[in-house]
Amino acid sequence: MAVSGTSSSSGGTASAIDVASIVSQLMQVEQQPLTALNTKEAAYQAKITAWGSIKGAISTFQTAVADLNDPGKFSSNAATSTDTSVLGVSTSASAAIGTHSVEVTALAQAQKLEATGKADTTTAIGSGTLTIDFGTITSATFDPVTGKYGVGTTFVSNNTSETITIDSSNNTLAGIRDAINNAQIGVTASIVNDGGANPYRLVLSSNTSGKANSMTISVSGDQALSDLLGYDPTHTNTQNMSQIAIGQNAELTVDGVFVSKATNQVTDVLDGVTLNLHKAGTASVSVARDLTSIKTSVQSFVTAFNDLNKTIADLTAYNASTKKGGVLIGDSRVRVIQSQISNMLATPIDGLNGTLTSMFQVGVTMQKDGSMTLNPIKLQSAIDTYPNDIAAIFTSIGKPSDSQISFVSSTASTLTGIYALNVTNLGLNGGTAAGSLDGVAADGSGQTLAGAVTTGASGLKIQINGGSTGDRGTVSFSRGYADRLSTLLDSFLATDGMVASGISSLNQSVRNISTQRDTLTQRLADKQAQYTKQFSALNVMLSSMQSTSDALAQQLAALSNSTK
Repeated sequence: MAVSGTSSSSGGTASAIDVASIVSQLMQVEQQPLTALNTKEAAYQAKITAWGSIKGAISTFQTAVADLNDPGKFSSNAATSTDTSVLGVSTSASAAIGTHSVEVTALAQAQKLEATGKADTTTAIGSGTLTIDFGTITSATFDPVTGKYGVGTTFVSNNTSETITIDSSNNTLAGIRDAINNAQIGVTASIVNDGGANPYRLVLSSNTSGKANSMTISVSGDQALSDLLGYDPTHTNTQNMSQIAIGQNAELTVDGVFVSKATNQVTDVLDGVTLNLHKAGTASVSVARDLTSIKTSVQSFVTAFNDLNKTIADLTAYNASTKKGGVLIGDSRVRVIQSQISNMLATPIDGLNGTLTSMFQVGVTMQKDGSMTLNPIKLQSAIDTYPNDIAAIFTSIGKPSDSQISFVSSTASTLTGIYALNVTNLGLNGGTAAGSLDGVAADGSGQTLAGAVTTGASGLKIQINGGSTGDRGTVSFSRGYADRLSTLLDSFLATDGMVASGISSLNQSVRNISTQRDTLTQRLADKQAQYTKQFSALNVMLSSMQSTSDALAQQLAALSNSTK
């Protein structure tokens, strides 16, 4: 160890050593293991971040898979109208594919009655009771100018009359309006100002459209109240209110068949199709398979898979130009995740009795770099050619051989296979369906049968829509790619899955480093204290030696002088 200082023949003075500087230099060497720990910790943290990226990519892929794993998506229909100004249209899966001609000749509307005008809304009119009855008015003699019915008009009640009391608390025009509205009997009252000499007119509107919801109003009590509101269309002298809108049904012709409905939303003429009528006119309604949602979901599936594949590749590949590997290069868990997904997608679906059995047949292919491509033309061709088989490629689905049997649902315990179906009770007319799947008695509820829990058909539910008892063919059940991937991805993301395991292992390594750092930091502190103590003692010793040297030098100098 070098000691700084100076000396001279006449007795120079040596300087003390720089303890702080020497200890600092020694500690820089001692701290190298701590620096190595920090570097290792940073590498572990980078791997944890990388696993977070993989987890996010798997979750995104899982969402796309879940969207594709929906049997309803492959049976959904789309309906269009050639003239949406005449009628709009919507549909459900039960709608039959086809085209229908629709001619709308009249729209449904609610009846409206108008009273004679009053000078104000606050003057008392009279007291009594109003009885409003609902029913159907039939007449060939209605004058739209006067709003009055002629002789021969009839009214058939629905036996749904309501009574309202008018007294001193509500016998003004405004009070009558509020009393009717507060009664909530299916009639809305309003006051319209027409700007005339007696401008305030009470208008009563039926809340329900259709000719069967027209009103008659009988009044008992003060004559003034009856003169204002009494309305009986069957008598020409008791129509004190005028009808300004007739209660009428929508009238239309569908495929040549005349239809009359109380509302402009017609839901029960074409099975599974809702017609929303807007005006008189003609339009053609087409019901077709909803291909857009299928194509969109398949494309989203391909995109999400490619994003996952790229994320894994970026984190595990070796860059020859930089001679550096990805953060997770060599991690066996990542390789297992990638290989299990790829192997599943490359394996044809078993248990299918149709033509389509693989992703390749519907335009989805794997590339050499592990990415996936979609051929939209091939997908369209598969949908057009095999419309009943396309769903089985992607989702879990049952396919009954009998057209009057329909698949309802399955569970995670349902095994792929072909199950013989025998029906002993159809479950019609309030009964309970009975029969067997795979030779074992099934659980019946209404018109549905569910496979027994002790069989491979456990959780397989079908509905009997008609036919006869006895052998009804088979029900083939298969699990498509999206269904299988959903289960696999769930296992990857589970609390005890590979992703959690990878992150947990790295977190444990970080915690171990933290423990090692604490131990090393304490040891370095002790070492620094030891060095400081040792060199401080050395400094004291050197100072003492310097003092002795100076004293001897002085004595020698004095002796030399005395000798001379």
